[in-house]
Amino acid sequence: MAQRVASTIPVSSEDLKAQLADANTTIARLKEQITEQMGLRQRKTTGEKTNSSGATALQQTQQQTAPAGVPLQVTALLCLLSFLIAYFLF
Repeated sequence: MAQRVASTIPVSSEDLKAQLADANTTIARLKEQITEQMGLRQRKTTGEKTNSSGATALQQTQQQTAPAGVPLQVTALLCLLSFLIAYFLF
């Protein structure tokens, strides 16, 4: 373990430059993988090859899920309740 840590600590500026170049190539490769995965996630799964009707496009836009989280009304109610409790107790 100690030898592995010692080997990753750069000794000279050439080692630093080599590690920087390696890190940049790794970052570029990972960015490409992310864009490929995002492209794969956006493909249609309905099996249709062409999208010729407007109804199909409308169905695809309606299939998008709503953002997850607490509804605004619940948040407002909790804030009001917290305020009233604090007002009456203090």
